[in-house]
Amino acid sequence: MPVYLCRWENGDFSVVQAKNKMDAIQLLDEVGGASERDLTALRDFMVHFSLKDDGEFELEGFGEMTNSYIEEAYPALFDESVYTEDGRDPALMREAAKKEKARLWPKNNAKTPDRSLEEHDNKNIDKEPGKTRPN
Repeated sequence: MPVYLCRWENGDFSVVQAKNKMDAIQLLDEVGGASERDLTALRDFMVHFSLKDDGEFELEGFGEMTNSYIEEAYPALFDESVYTEDGRDPALMREAAKKEKARLWPKNNAKTPDRSLEEHDNKNIDKEPGKTRPN
C-alpha cells in the first residue's frame, strides 16, 4: 500500500499510508485540508525513534531515501547557503525555517504537474548506491 508525504502550507508535514491519494486525503482530514498537489508518493519510507528514560519516544532520524523526499519538499533547509565550514549555521537555519513556514503552495484551480514516483526516482537515482539510470 502506498505511503504519501503531505507538505502542509505552514511548513509541517505528515506521512500517511493509504490505498490511493483520495484515501490519503480523507485520512489526513483529521490534521487539515489536504489536496492532491500537497501529496508526494514515497517509494521508500523509514523513520527511527529512540525510547527515552522517561518513557517518551524521540525522533532519531529518517532513512536516506526518506531524507531525499524531505529535501525536495523543503529546499531552503537544505540549500548550501545555510552551511558553513563548521556545518549548519543555526542563525541561517532559523531564517531558512522561517522561509519554509511562510512559503505557500498555490491552491488555485490551475493544474500543476503531479509529482510521481518515477519522476522523483529519476531525479534522485544517482543518490542511491548501486543504482543506474533506466534506459
